Amino acid sequence: MDLLGRARSFLKGVATPPVSRVQYYSVVCPLGHRVRGQRTEGYQALRCPACGEGVFVLPASPLPEPIPPARSSTRRPVRQRERMPVDEGPVQLEDPGEATVDFDEPRPPGDEVEIVWDDEPQAPPAAPSRPSPAPAAEIPAPESPPARTAAAPGPSPRKPAHPAPAADRARRGDRPERPRAPGRVAPADEALVAAELRTGRPTRARDRRPALIAAAVILLIAGAFVIRSWRARRGELPQIARLGVDEGIPALKSGKFDMANQILGAAKEAVDSLGGAVDQAEDIRKAAGEAAIFADLSTDPLEAILDEAARSTPQAWAARFDQVYKGRAVVIDATISAAPEASPDGRYEIDYVVVPVGEGSSGRDRYARFDLGDFELLKGSGHRVGDHVLFGARLESFAYDVASNCWMVRFEPRSGVTITIVEALEALGWSGTFDLDRLQKEDEAQ
Repeated sequence: MDLLGRARSFLKGVATPPVSRVQYYSVVCPLGHRVRGQRTEGYQALRCPACGEGVFVLPASPLPEPIPPARSSTRRPVRQRERMPVDEGPVQLEDPGEATVDFDEPRPPGDEVEIVWDDEPQAPPAAPSRPSPAPAAEIPAPESPPARTAAAPGPSPRKPAHPAPAADRARRGDRPERPRAPGRVAPADEALVAAELRTGRPTRARDRRPALIAAAVILLIAGAFVIRSWRARRGELPQIARLGVDEGIPALKSGKFDMANQILGAAKEAVDSLGGAVDQAEDIRKAAGEAAIFADLSTDPLEAILDEAARSTPQAWAARFDQVYKGRAVVIDATISAAPEASPDGRYEIDYVVVPVGEGSSGRDRYARFDLGDFELLKGSGHRVGDHVLFGARLESFAYDVASNCWMVRFEPRSGVTITIVEALEALGWSGTFDLDRLQKEDEAQ
């Protein structure tokens, strides 16, 4: 028995070793060209003969081909035999000495490319609803030797598995071309693609953070500045209001109307901002209204305006009035001649009739009256016939009324201001035209 075993061992050692089976590769470059050739003991870094893109080829496996297992979603790692240490420096691309290129439809750079490995069995296709012809392009089995170039001798060349697009279309004829799915991704790689997308989203958010932080800082600084200015301004408001009493009203009494208008206007705004919680708030408001009237008095009296209007055409006078007199202020010193309850028109009337200068007794029918129907100062004032009124108002219109057969003067409805600081009128030279004591008593009674 021992001798028989030794004989068998001797015969096995003498016998010729079996020829190793040739292994081939079939890879696709980034532009879609399929490159085929023979694997070597070491890896190959080749250049695609069609486009020049780099292609990496794994070395030949020293293990025998296993029995194709059932397809599974996970791929077991293959143990490699020990090799000599290899320098991991930059890899130089080489032109393949023996390769076959199949020209698939080129894909634009950046699209996903599906790489099919020969050493992995294909999954059985799902049962179609109707029979379909075999695909035009089919991956060759590892046993079939690849075609060799004319430069190197070898087995007889074979036709490429993927024909050129033009030839493929000619072979198909009128059959419509099936749409090709752009960049199919294997199920095992979907998790990696999703992870890359999830990783990129926070990056864009982080890129916007500096701009958002800068905008928030600017808003905080602006808000702090506004609040600080408002507090400082509010702290100065009582002083501004007091300045209206100490300097604004004396300036109005002395005839310094522009100065009084500036000081009292600011004082009135301060009083309104503080809600009227200031000493003599009502006096400041009244004085501010009167100062605005005196600072904007018309340089021409109503009598001169009437004379100019009567000597002009209606179109020329309308343009002249809008340009020079509209919005200017006048002061009226008159007596109530009719009250709404006794007037046929249901409005107040005054005994002031405007006549040209020097024509009061000439008998000519050139005169102007006042239309006070919309004048809010007298509405609801409770004045009776015979009451004396002294007020300032702004001109709205000065036109001839055909129905009344006279000129009619109208004021802006909300521009009326009762004159209480009669010293301002004295500064204008109006002394003797009205009873100051009686006006003050009527104002106090109201």
